[in-house]
Amino acid sequence: MTIQDTLVNEQPLVSIIIPCYNSEKYIEKCIESIINQSYEHIEIVIVDDGSTDNTVEILKTYKNVRVYSQVNSGACVARNYGLTKCKGYYVKFLDSDDFLNTDSISLQVDFAESLQDMQIAYGYKEVLFNDKISIDKEILDSTNQFRQLINRNIVTTLPLHKRKVLLETGAFDEQLKFRQEWDLHLKLAKNGHTFIYHDTSIYTQVMHDNPNRISARKLNVSKEIENLDYIRSKYDSNEENNVAWAHKYWNLGRQFLKLKRKKDADSIFLIARDISPHNYLSMYPKFYQLAVRYAGPLLSEKLVRLYTSYKGDS
Repeated sequence: MTIQDTLVNEQPLVSIIIPCYNSEKYIEKCIESIINQSYEHIEIVIVDDGSTDNTVEILKTYKNVRVYSQVNSGACVARNYGLTKCKGYYVKFLDSDDFLNTDSISLQVDFAESLQDMQIAYGYKEVLFNDKISIDKEILDSTNQFRQLINRNIVTTLPLHKRKVLLETGAFDEQLKFRQEWDLHLKLAKNGHTFIYHDTSIYTQVMHDNPNRISARKLNVSKEIENLDYIRSKYDSNEENNVAWAHKYWNLGRQFLKLKRKKDADSIFLIARDISPHNYLSMYPKFYQLAVRYAGPLLSEKLVRLYTSYKGDS
């Protein structure tokens, strides 16, 4: 890679990498949001993940968009492929049914350029659902971000990554069928990188029931456990982190309880207890800890709802 590949008029080139699959309804708005950015030094790299609709035909109408195709393999395989094809100093990942907000790239580049080498700029997102916009901010402090990220997530589009760093760390783990984005940020935090929050709206995430959304999945208890076990096995453990991992598994068990799948939930609760036998509930409020201790997880969910309702009325 030459300096000319990464710098244009002394400003860093930003590669926008978009994985897409059957995105004919959304891809134009996504691309237009990039074209209309005030920051001019952008390249658009799109990896089509085996679309069967008119997505590729639509992409061909854009002259300044580089399009690559792969056999249907998932979003993160597509992102990794796009990473090998792009030339930017910075990389921004964007899903094909979402769109960048006004001036977000210019604002984020300016902030990123002020940071130290091991720091990663990120902002917040807006969420569009049923024609209503809400704000979603995830703000980490600077202490032990790896532990924080076990139970929190900076979604893929929010950071402005350095391409060099992603390539050096192996980018997305393609052995994972899901949670690759979360795992990437865990890996970066474990390797000493720090996420620095900048109060800037980066993009709008469009929430819908599109079955073609590339990251959609249904909960399968065996696959969920296998996935979390594999990710956890990649990182060194200590009691402080084990408490956070136990909390992660327990939260997953609560999701299965909400789906009325008590047997599956109980199997996950057992794992949480094994990870941190004495402190597996310590990250929860005292009320919930006592409820689980004396009433069990299932009844605790009902008590939590009653307690929340009461606090809301008082």
